[in-house]
Amino acid sequence: MEELQMKDVNLDSVKVRDKVEGKVFKVEDKCIYLTLENHAEARMFVEYFGKNITSFIGVVNEGDIIRAVVSKINDEPSYILLNRIPLMKEEAFGEIEAAYKENRSIVTKVTKVDDKGLHLKFAGFDIFLPFGLLDRELVEQKDTLKGQSLEVHLIEVKGGNRPRLIASRKQIFEAKRQAELDLRQQQRK
Repeated sequence: MEELQMKDVNLDSVKVRDKVEGKVFKVEDKCIYLTLENHAEARMFVEYFGKNITSFIGVVNEGDIIRAVVSKINDEPSYILLNRIPLMKEEAFGEIEAAYKENRSIVTKVTKVDDKGLHLKFAGFDIFLPFGLLDRELVEQKDTLKGQSLEVHLIEVKGGNRPRLIASRKQIFEAKRQAELDLRQQQRK
């Protein structure tokens, strides 16, 4: 994934692709108005907010601080257009890295099944789950998994322009089998 550069915003100029932070001073249905660190006025339209919302009303309030990327600078009339979507992707990848480092499971969606494994989606990123790291029962019913949610652990996370993300269910199904075994032993006693 391409890393956007955080630049010190000069009081005179802001360039396209700069990361900026602004304070909301006006909220309309489809547009919010912000004052940036350099005291310039910026606008963001609802489709560039990064969440599937149809209106800013009730979602963003005056006084909120918003981080975004400059997508366009207009001279006449003078204003700056902002976009949060690139930052949302960075934040999502940060969430993936945190889950990997903390060995936390995440819930993904199965988007494709091929002869080598499952293709999963999480926060806009593609993750691969080889059949060798999938529960035997799920491998047997692999043709019914497309569109289903699946809890997984990430075992490989590499960033870059094309992130490489590999998942496993081994830890999950082994813990489940151990719990079932413990329960059977307790029932025998």
